Amino acid sequence: VLSMRSDRVKNKLFKKQNIYLMGIMILSMCILMLLLTQKEAMHVDEYLSYGLANNDDNGNFYPKLVYGEKVSATEIYDTYLYAEELSFKNVWLNQAKDVHPPLYYVCLHVWGIITNNCLAVKTGVLLNIIFHVINIGLVYWALKKVECQESVALLGALFYSLCPVVLGNVLFIRMYVVIQIFFLAILILFLEEWNKEIHNNGFYIRLILVSVLGTLTHYYFLIYLFFVCLIWGVKLIFDGKWKEIFKFVVAMLIAAGASIAIFPPMLHHLFKGEKGEGTIDSLLHSSLSTIGRRGKVYGEVLDQMFGGFLIVFILVLGVMLIQKWSTKKTFGEGNLCGRWILVALPPVLYLLMIIKAGAGTATRYVAPIYAVCVVGAVLLIVKACEKAKMSSAICLICACVVGVMLNTGWKTYEWPELYKDAKVGYEISKEYGQNNECIYIVKNRWRNLVSYPDFLQYLCISYVHETELEMLEQEQYSEYDSVVMYFDKNTGDEKIDEILAKMIERNPELNTYSKLYEL
Repeated sequence: VLSMRSDRVKNKLFKKQNIYLMGIMILSMCILMLLLTQKEAMHVDEYLSYGLANNDDNGNFYPKLVYGEKVSATEIYDTYLYAEELSFKNVWLNQAKDVHPPLYYVCLHVWGIITNNCLAVKTGVLLNIIFHVINIGLVYWALKKVECQESVALLGALFYSLCPVVLGNVLFIRMYVVIQIFFLAILILFLEEWNKEIHNNGFYIRLILVSVLGTLTHYYFLIYLFFVCLIWGVKLIFDGKWKEIFKFVVAMLIAAGASIAIFPPMLHHLFKGEKGEGTIDSLLHSSLSTIGRRGKVYGEVLDQMFGGFLIVFILVLGVMLIQKWSTKKTFGEGNLCGRWILVALPPVLYLLMIIKAGAGTATRYVAPIYAVCVVGAVLLIVKACEKAKMSSAICLICACVVGVMLNTGWKTYEWPELYKDAKVGYEISKEYGQNNECIYIVKNRWRNLVSYPDFLQYLCISYVHETELEMLEQEQYSEYDSVVMYFDKNTGDEKIDEILAKMIERNPELNTYSKLYEL
């Protein structure tokens, strides 16, 4: 019996489609590892990810700078970026004072301990690659749930795994790769249950679990969850399943209660925190110019994702929706209509919501719907082929469209996540840092994070806050024949010239200064 079971498991594992899917995953991983070797620097938010995950300074999620003292850069940053021991309490304290839930930072914290911070700050990308591989499998699974052919589901997974915009997001060490898992998971969960007459307790348990984990990863999950649940609720009402409606409401209340119980600060984050208040204010008062600017930014990144063919997808979707609704079929019946709406509508509504209520215009805010958009785009191609009576050519057409989109994407994507421009500054810091000290004039504490690789090259570093420039009159700053100074990019040129002139006045061996690099 054990032998028969083992053979069945082995046969299932080594099915042709599973081998192809694993091949797609491995190919994507190899490309990402190659791209990782080209990542020259990190965004300030990526450094904050490590600080939020590992800093043990009682919820102070910026590096603890000691003003007016000469220290090695490792003294400041090693304790901030890398964890020496497992401590979930520190993660909770850091996230309570930040604006995001803690799940991703818990994962990053644990991952740093497991890998012993191997490859230093690049460990975060390695963690994201693991989550990315999970997403590839979920994209394939979601396409199977909407009854796409095996070959079409594999093509969708391939497109997602090689799309430059998606790969760029994996290289960005934040929670936007992880949250896609829960966007896909909640979608798959409802797709599985769509045509079932009775929904067992297992469905509600999984619903609660995914809802809690998604909420603890990123609050933007709540937007997508709301729209998916809205469609599900409308379906239940149309079907007259009042008992299921009651169970559904109870399950979501349990999920909300569990999320708050696990991480109580989320209530403050959502309604009183900086991002929460900003979102509410933006929702109520966004101007047309702000909405237009955000729409342009998000539209450009999605257009880039589909190789410049976003407008084509929108037009085809519009025509098909009009045709579908004109048939006057009841909600959820006929030709996968309900599940098609479940895939297509929530990401559109999510996008409209963040255009209206988003706290900024960062392209990463649209990243959570990348995977769902891929599922929707592939499904749209399939449905368009079926409407055009080209069912026998679906796979060929999908392959052509995916090939064109990937080809265009790889030609036009500029890989901003690699921060290649920072290499110039790093090389300069290596050249001038071997025999020099560094003085950093601080205006905003968090801005110094992006210069972390530079600071490591100097003999020592000293921080002086812009409001305490009298520190530069101390004896320790008066015997230089050469020194490198860094300034916050928001410090005005006149202020910089004034500070440098006084440094020359107090140091007889100094007679001039020149700008080495500007980030």
